[in-house]
Amino acid sequence: MKDIKIECIKGNKHAGGTHRNCTNSCVRATHIPTGLSVTIDERNQHANKKKAIKMLKQKIREWKEDQRAILRKERRDTKIKEKKYIRTYNFKRNEVKDHRNGKTAPLDKVMAGQIDLLYEDQKSGKV
Repeated sequence: MKDIKIECIKGNKHAGGTHRNCTNSCVRATHIPTGLSVTIDERNQHANKKKAIKMLKQKIREWKEDQRAILRKERRDTKIKEKKYIRTYNFKRNEVKDHRNGKTAPLDKVMAGQIDLLYEDQKSGKV
């Protein structure tokens, strides 16, 4: 909450006449470090404040997830660029190793077309 700036301003865009012109019912919540902001323009200022803070927190969470995804992608791309080779086929041990993620799979299954074994999550079985 210390990083969030709350502003109460006069609303616009909607009908309301004198009431809208006299009250500061519109609420703008701004997250200072990121510059993200949310504006809620309804009749009740207190409800607007709660909605704005809730929506801003959700927006910040999404922004952080996006930043983490970008960072993971950059790291992965850097690893791929640094590697001179992607996979090693070891016929003596009957295995294939993908050097990008460090996973191994049986050679005969990969040669039979089950290359997704190199990309499966070992714990959940998801690709």
